[in-house]
Amino acid sequence: MALRLFFCLLFLSSSSFCALPCPAAASQDWSITQSAQPGFFPGKVWTKIARPELMGWDSKKLRKARLYSRRFGSGAVMIVQDGVVVDAWGNLDTNFKCHSVRKSLISAQYGIHSAMGSLKLDATLAGLEIDDDPPLSEQEKSATVRDLLMARSGVYLPALGESPMMRYQKPARHSHPPGEHWYYNNWDFNALGTIFRRETGRDIFKDFARRIGSVIGMQDFDPDKCSYISRDRESGSLGPALRHQYYNFRMSARDLARFGLLYLRMGRWKDAQVVPEKWVRESTSPLSKVRKDAGYGYLWWCGTKRGFLPGLNVAEPCYQASGFRGQNLIVMPYRKLLVVHRVDTDHSPYSVSSHALGRLMWLILDAAGAGEIGEARFLAAAPGKLLDASSLGSLIGKEVVLSPVKQPRIQLRLNAKGGFRIEEAGSGKLLQNGRWWPEGDYFLSRLEGKKEECVQVKMSGELVYTFNMYGALLQSYKVISKRE
Repeated sequence: MALRLFFCLLFLSSSSFCALPCPAAASQDWSITQSAQPGFFPGKVWTKIARPELMGWDSKKLRKARLYSRRFGSGAVMIVQDGVVVDAWGNLDTNFKCHSVRKSLISAQYGIHSAMGSLKLDATLAGLEIDDDPPLSEQEKSATVRDLLMARSGVYLPALGESPMMRYQKPARHSHPPGEHWYYNNWDFNALGTIFRRETGRDIFKDFARRIGSVIGMQDFDPDKCSYISRDRESGSLGPALRHQYYNFRMSARDLARFGLLYLRMGRWKDAQVVPEKWVRESTSPLSKVRKDAGYGYLWWCGTKRGFLPGLNVAEPCYQASGFRGQNLIVMPYRKLLVVHRVDTDHSPYSVSSHALGRLMWLILDAAGAGEIGEARFLAAAPGKLLDASSLGSLIGKEVVLSPVKQPRIQLRLNAKGGFRIEEAGSGKLLQNGRWWPEGDYFLSRLEGKKEECVQVKMSGELVYTFNMYGALLQSYKVISKRE
């Protein structure tokens, strides 16, 4: 156990961790400004600040965020503060698959049409004549449109676009009545598409283009490039057709950023109230509790403090649209900030976890000068110098004794000849014994009868930090003594 405070599984080599190329946006895509006016809206093209420092950002720290995102295969990243682009990189004009971001897009359409009266949130599935195969029970048919928007229908039937984990975690059929239990349920989301088309008489994508895309000046969105899917593709073959289709939005990063700015401005674009302000407030509020400090609104994820993204602390409530493998639109109203993160799931093999996204957002907020984001508990942002074989002497000397900051009852004694001891502090009683050696900027060890384990190490003053194969902080140590 003590050994694992210092050594971990093998870290991925730097060559295997390189991602696909991530080209910067062409200069002609921007209108450049030397100053940013409050409440600014982009015109035909986005306006970018000439230097991030003019808006209080740190360019060097933004470069760290850019390099970090390239390690895990970001297809595009766009950072917008109060309507002005602070920084952006990647294929910003490519209409990537939105995956589950689609749900937040159609939420806006429901807000518009419910205000017009063409969609009624308290209508039941029975009243709307919504069914499935196998048929819905009377209890299931009592679910309302509002229940579906909150993912609380209680209908647990097969649905298109479900991940294996979603299918595994799905409650048993009839286990919860409508309205009582939150479950992230693609049946609800796909049925909302059926209801929208039937009740409004409009195509989802063309309606979005007309009522939202054209009004806010989307540059790339093409409803004809979006599609409806009736079958899941599994193991290279098509599964059975399902009644409620998957509505597959495609959208570029720069257009998704416009949608985010629309919500940041409470549904208003210049002089037009595109989405009702009341709907924006309600749909991005935690109507259902997901976990501590995290909730779900009408097809939007929301949270505050440490419940919003792993490894990140936010001072006030934020919300996001989130999709498979790293599709994200993050809106932080208290900072007048939005961040778009995309992955090219048509061509890229990479998948960005919520933990990786949380670390990227930590780096971005650190570049913004935010002070409430919490301790940097990952390699890319931790203080100090990364040690390698050539700089090892600065730590080891002939022998060094380290004490875990949170477990001072034990200590590690390492010598330059490759031996180490895990001892009881004070008495020096041997607890474990082994060998260690450097390989590049990795440090490996082996206990008798155990497999090799590996860490990366940073040193800052008298503090030493170790990180696992995912770049997460394992332990902090204080240098107790050193023999030159």
